[in-house]
Amino acid sequence: LRFGARQHVPRGSGGGGSTFRREDGTLSTFFGLEEAREMFVRAGFAVEDLEYACVINRNRKEKTEMRRCFLHGTFLKPVGGEG
Repeated sequence: LRFGARQHVPRGSGGGGSTFRREDGTLSTFFGLEEAREMFVRAGFAVEDLEYACVINRNRKEKTEMRRCFLHGTFLKPVGGEG
């Protein structure tokens, strides 16, 4: 993984262990499949689908590639239930 100009936000500072601060001040948080699944289930959602979606962004002018992976999921909130 390449984090570029991101700064790691230490645990206990409200960001968790996989949170990084970008140059513009925004935060990026990284989750694995099981961690994301557990968060949605605890929040009352049913996980219909959850998988990695990987893409390669190519810059032809600079002749560089950036490989990125995202989590893509479909979550259902029970109708008439709690939450």
